[in-house]
This record gives sequence, structure tokens and C-alpha cells, in this order.
Amino acid sequence: MDKGQKLALLKSDFLQHRQTLLSLLAEQERSFDKAITLLSGGAVAVVISLAEIFGRFSPVIYFAVGCFVVTLLANLLSYLASSQLKKAEINQWDEDYLRRKAEIDDGQFDDTKERRAISQCKFYSITTNLLNLASLGAVILGLILAIWGFSAQAENLSATTHNEDSEVN
Repeated sequence: MDKGQKLALLKSDFLQHRQTLLSLLAEQERSFDKAITLLSGGAVAVVISLAEIFGRFSPVIYFAVGCFVVTLLANLLSYLASSQLKKAEINQWDEDYLRRKAEIDDGQFDDTKERRAISQCKFYSITTNLLNLASLGAVILGLILAIWGFSAQAENLSATTHNEDSEVN
């Protein structure tokens, strides 16, 4: 394979992978984050609407709402980190293309930018994963606390109603 064919193959491979990364960037903006945000926002709305029924809440309910807020914040930060990850991957792929092209042409290439892009990819990948785990953990904890808190509220309301009925009779 001559130099021209190698460069054409490299360019084709580069463009195909880069397009895949760009598609992933667009797709990730609509997936897990959206589901967690909807779940947390819906849970906060349910808690607010149940406030009308129960009047005041136990502290457990406030912790549940706090978990849902943490979920929303972690989710937004995860979205930002994920976007930065895709940009860093695109930069890494750009630098890899330039390095491989230089190897075919004359072998001269400064890999400082490529190493920095790889480092950024690792950082944003770990950050995104940790934030996604925090978001998922917070929404699960929030749901557990909300169920526990509202079941306790319902029992207290039932006991209060039962005591009032006994006093009337």
C-alpha cells in the first residue's frame, strides 16, 4: 500500500469514527439524564401535591426532597461532564489522526496535545460515571425515603383520625 492509499484509508477511518462520536454526543443528550430528571422532577411535584393532603411533613420527607434536588443537580453536572467528554474524545481523535498522518508523512509529531486529550477523556469519563451513580443513588434513596415518610404520615393520620373517632364516641 503506497503513501496516498494509507492517507486515504486513515482519513476515511478518521472521518467515520469522528462522525460516530458526534452522533453519540447528540444521542447522549436525550437518554439517561432525561429519564432521571423527569423522575426527580415528578417526585418533587408529587411531594408538593401530597402536602395538600397531609398538611405538614415529617423530616424524612424533607430528606427525600433533598435527595431529588441532589439528583437534579448531579444530573445536570453529569450532562455537562458528558458533553466535555465527547469534545475531549473528538480532540483526542483529531490529535491521533495528525500523529498517524505525521508517521506516514515524515515521522515528526509532538504528542503533547494528544496526551492532554487522553488525560481529559479519562477525567471526564470518571466524572460522568460518578455523577451518574450519585444521581441514580440519590433518586433511589429519595424514593425510599418518600415511601417510608409518606407511609409513616399515613399511619399517623390514621391513628389521629382513629383517636378522634374514639373521643367522639
